[in-house]
Amino acid sequence: MRPPPHPRRRRLLLLVALLLAVVTMTWLVRTRVPARTTGGPTAPTNLLGALMALEAREAEADRTVWATERLAQRCGRVFEDLWDYLHQATNKLAALAAFDAGSVVMPLFGRPTELPHGIRFFVPDETPRGTQLGGDEWKAWLAARVAGGWELDQVEFRHNQFVVDIAGRPSESRFGFRAHLTRRFGNEPANEVRAALEGQLRVVWSPGQNEEEPPAIRFTDARELTLKTRAGPPAFVETLAAVVRPPERSHFIDPLVLHDLDGDGRPELLLLSANRFWRRQPEGGWASGEFCRYSPGLIFTGTLADFDRDGTADLLVVRFEGLYLARGSAAGTFDEAARLAWKAPERVRYGQVLTSGDVDGDGDLDVWFGQYKNPYDGGQMPTPFYDANDGNPSYLLLNDGRGSFTDATAASGLAGKRWRRTYAASLVDLDTDGDPDLTVVSDFAGVDLYANDGRGRFKDVTSNWLPGSRAFGMAHTFADFNVDGRLDLFVTGMHCPTASRLVVLGLSRPERPDYLQMAPLMIQGNKLLLGQTNGSFADIAARVGVARTGWSWGCSAADFDNDGWPDLAIANGHETRQSVREYEPEFWLHDLYVADSRENPVVAQYFAAKINRLRGGGMSYGGWEQNRLFLNRGPAGFLEVAHLLGVALTEDSRNLATADLDGDGRQDLILTTFEVWPVARQTLRVFQNLLPDTGHWLAVRLAAEPGTTPIGTRVTLRLSDGRNTVRHVVTGDSHRSQHATQIHFGLGAATNVAAVEVHWPDGRTSTLNQPAIDRAHLIAPSRTKPASRQ
Repeated sequence: MRPPPHPRRRRLLLLVALLLAVVTMTWLVRTRVPARTTGGPTAPTNLLGALMALEAREAEADRTVWATERLAQRCGRVFEDLWDYLHQATNKLAALAAFDAGSVVMPLFGRPTELPHGIRFFVPDETPRGTQLGGDEWKAWLAARVAGGWELDQVEFRHNQFVVDIAGRPSESRFGFRAHLTRRFGNEPANEVRAALEGQLRVVWSPGQNEEEPPAIRFTDARELTLKTRAGPPAFVETLAAVVRPPERSHFIDPLVLHDLDGDGRPELLLLSANRFWRRQPEGGWASGEFCRYSPGLIFTGTLADFDRDGTADLLVVRFEGLYLARGSAAGTFDEAARLAWKAPERVRYGQVLTSGDVDGDGDLDVWFGQYKNPYDGGQMPTPFYDANDGNPSYLLLNDGRGSFTDATAASGLAGKRWRRTYAASLVDLDTDGDPDLTVVSDFAGVDLYANDGRGRFKDVTSNWLPGSRAFGMAHTFADFNVDGRLDLFVTGMHCPTASRLVVLGLSRPERPDYLQMAPLMIQGNKLLLGQTNGSFADIAARVGVARTGWSWGCSAADFDNDGWPDLAIANGHETRQSVREYEPEFWLHDLYVADSRENPVVAQYFAAKINRLRGGGMSYGGWEQNRLFLNRGPAGFLEVAHLLGVALTEDSRNLATADLDGDGRQDLILTTFEVWPVARQTLRVFQNLLPDTGHWLAVRLAAEPGTTPIGTRVTLRLSDGRNTVRHVVTGDSHRSQHATQIHFGLGAATNVAAVEVHWPDGRTSTLNQPAIDRAHLIAPSRTKPASRQ
């Protein structure tokens, strides 16, 4: 196993970084801040002194307040070094034998639960027994796995808890653990067996250690691990992996928009910033080109919808000056240059999301435009980190019917929290009263819900409708997850191992005791909010196993196996670099405390020097995650199967959406990656769903007509057994993504459907009684027509 860096080398690197910071600060001050001409020291001396004092204060905090946490990190590095070592090994299982895990207590698995799609699920025996392996026995056990053809593909150790003994020495730790393995027989994927081990590892440390030696492990308890296996080829096959370059002077290739440009019933894939689309060809390949004759220019975000009521989708994008509208044609092209549709009162800083809906009931699509604000920029930090309202302004913009907009944020009652650092938002009818309400998901805050009175005036109902709103909110998706006819909401958040350790240890800094109090609420991870009969929501994410998925971004609810229960796909990973060692502790121990909402040049230089030293030196930040896919098993909860089905991507991912791209009735997976190492690149990926033995299905294609748009439509499926389920056409969900307007329902074993009801935003209802299954039906406000079988 690779040893950790020598302490002398670490001190040398720290000295070099500090000298670099001093030189940079001196240059920065001399070029931007005029020195005083009379009396006292010069400005460079003052700022340089402030920087050195800040560094000294934070070093003292490490020695005092955070001493136990720094000890936890030293213990955690034992597994971080192992993890890094395994990434370099060609035979990871054989390399694992060189790691001294002490005595290893293995779980005893009972008979597996046989699940659909050939998945076998093993849980530990209910008795506390296990199989204890000494060092040589552990090596022999691993050697037997290698001889049996098993390969270790991915592994993950997340240090969530740490405890010291009465003398302050390391006692034990708990790690969130995942291992993905594959057993291969020759080169035929059909002969593969995939396995996923996951759960909690309990590690007991040996006493009597000194600071010069890595902590030693007394024993490793793996009795809480579960095992899932599946034989056969991967159920998802990658059919597109395109490297996409952002425009010059831009970081973005997205948003990712799925829209049926040519009217053939299958959506094209659009990356708006890159002005590129991809269309699936009959033979299965992909054709690509530009979708706008005139480039939309440097844009932040955008959306496709009919904003001028002519029955065709237009392109609305955000630029520095405001919103620009490019009119669409009936042929699905954008042949006119975009015009300014709304001039922002101040320069747009970080346009993040556009969502549309008819908020005032006048028949046209209005817009909520949300912005993000990066922490660290200018030496500022969201304050407080659990309820920040100190970002860039968001706007409610009313449409005049011709695609021009006016600001109605204050008049609508939405000004109070408009400064959230917003990542996602959707206008969607949450209370089924016929008008779109507003869901806003923000980093450093969580979820805010606003009820619409039907005339475009909103009331903050967050505390009335939600049991808890706090989260590092990143994205969301809607579905009827429990098939009760009510709309549910899934929100991606984060679980932070460092904060989890601090909560267990009870550690905080005296200047912000509220940070320790609020941390448990912020690090719960995702929320799965089920709609209740009284109009509120209940969070069941932890109970059904979808709360902790890493540093999560885009998400989509789709019934991948058509069993009638919407499943979940989640994109993961922020910044993966050479080492798994994490920058995250710096955020929780220092960055939150040295900055507030105001920009500060001293803190800005402190951040810049540290980030350059640590992340620039190969440290990850929310890195080495894997994408997740959860199968919804109804009352039995969710089962994570991404590795078993072939979609546990390790590349940092962002946008994510789902659609039936080939018309076979199975939902495919579309996502983007945003990678910084080993090569900086962004890609568009498509994974075709080839799951065998899926259930029946029914899809609804919603046609646009002049004056009526599919955006905001609610579709209710009435099953023959008396149950109802519902889906909505929304925008602004997932992460900077837009789903197509085709609604898909899995039916399981059901061979008939009582009715499909389409509730259009203008109040009209289209009903299709006893529709044929296993096909898509085209429904328009003025007609109901089943499409030909696909």
